Amino acid sequence: MRLTCSLEIGNRILPSLNVAGKRTSARTQISIGRNPGSDSKDGTLFLMICTAQNRVGTKYKLKANIDQVFTKFVNEGKMTIRVKEPPHDLIISKADVIQLKGFLQAMKLGLQNKDIGVMKMSTLRPVSTAQMEAPKTRMAITSRKDYPVTSSFPASLQRLTITGCGLRRVDGRIEGLRHLRVLDLSRNQIWKLPEALGRLCHLVELHLYDNCLESLPASVCTDLSSSLVLLDLGQNPLKELPAQFCQLTSLVTLKLNNNQLTALPKHIASLSRLRYLSAACNQLTSVPCGLLRLRLESVDLYGNPFVPATPTVVAAAKVTGEAPTLLECAARTVKKYRMSYTEEDIPASLVAYLDSAEQCLCGRACFEASIKRSMAVDLRTIAVMAVSLSNNGNMRLPVDAIFCSHDCLRNFSGSVPGTIAYFR
Repeated sequence: MRLTCSLEIGNRILPSLNVAGKRTSARTQISIGRNPGSDSKDGTLFLMICTAQNRVGTKYKLKANIDQVFTKFVNEGKMTIRVKEPPHDLIISKADVIQLKGFLQAMKLGLQNKDIGVMKMSTLRPVSTAQMEAPKTRMAITSRKDYPVTSSFPASLQRLTITGCGLRRVDGRIEGLRHLRVLDLSRNQIWKLPEALGRLCHLVELHLYDNCLESLPASVCTDLSSSLVLLDLGQNPLKELPAQFCQLTSLVTLKLNNNQLTALPKHIASLSRLRYLSAACNQLTSVPCGLLRLRLESVDLYGNPFVPATPTVVAAAKVTGEAPTLLECAARTVKKYRMSYTEEDIPASLVAYLDSAEQCLCGRACFEASIKRSMAVDLRTIAVMAVSLSNNGNMRLPVDAIFCSHDCLRNFSGSVPGTIAYFR
């Protein structure tokens, strides 16, 4: 039984001698086993501590030599073993929780002298140099011949790059890399993402540039909503993004260049942490007014067939003075207080109605009682750095503005908070 962890050894005698001992953490393998030459009937078990500097190992007798075991933080991969002779504290950290619990159970059986005959304890041997190597956290594959077919991906990977290998689907083994933080699958031929990709709950960056993706699974957006910071979907035939896309509220960088998008998500204002947006060379004719509520550092919307803003005003009849319906009042309240809802709580028709809400420039939710008007906004007022919309230096961005009332329309008829807006 072996456990890989970080270990500090504290000597309990030194403080009584007024000596400050140096305690440094080192990558360690702790083993439970028998001495070489002993048979299976011999109940004497030892703990052996091996490090890169001491591969032969230091042994501690197990039976009647363990004073106390501190397991309060075992679910965090931490444990302390207090040894009687010599008077050492073995402070374990950075251990795999499952392995640590298995190691603890084996040690308890050894201490209680139970099942010694059937416990498959190997003979204690020095560790090899390969066994003491640090776990592999990075892996880059740039050709088909280097792709692991017979071997698996190291479970400790935090960054995995597979580019230019002609992959048509995401390898199912990747979904089990629970420590993965950066996944780069650029320049392949992937046409569909698996729903299980959302299991990578620690994923911070997802690079899918230059693939064949036509859609993005809704589950990926919901499952990675709190972790994903960078998403690159450039150079794909994407025509639309799922309604759940704006649940990726941790996004800071979003790249949508060279797709076939006809519209940006209407709830884009929900991406409150977004700072870098690029959606050049798509099929956008206008952008939602929620874009004006973001605090962007950089925006690139070059090469889209934007339609100049028109003076047309489209207002629902209910804005002319009639009170909104009870359904709309209730829906506005749900949105105002950000109440959660699912199809298990309310009918699917009400879920669809709530999801259809658009946002007024004042921040209120709009349903039937709303006013729509095209407006032109100076692109330089949206972001610190802005790329012109065309080769002639055009910076007037057409925006589909939504207003919840005539009062809001009058209030925003000359300017938009934080921007300079021009109505035609």
